[in-house]
Amino acid sequence: MVLTGKDPKSVESLAPLAQGQELVLTASLPEALALMQTQDYEGIYLSAHDPALWQQARILMQNKAIVEVLGEGVPSCSPTRDPLGK
Repeated sequence: MVLTGKDPKSVESLAPLAQGQELVLTASLPEALALMQTQDYEGIYLSAHDPALWQQARILMQNKAIVEVLGEGVPSCSPTRDPLGK
């Protein structure tokens, strides 16, 4: 799966990845998460051309880590605010 973001440059740079591989392109993290619930993927590539994708992925991973540490309960995780202030 390739998260391309909105920058067309990210799609152009995928030629080396596509050799002998089937690529599933998606522009957003929510779309990618929906696809991951229906299919298995060998890997995920995030475009370096769209910093917003990296920010979304980082926050998602932080939220996942919080949920895993808590084990039980209901965490309140904000997708728009970085809890570490970065």
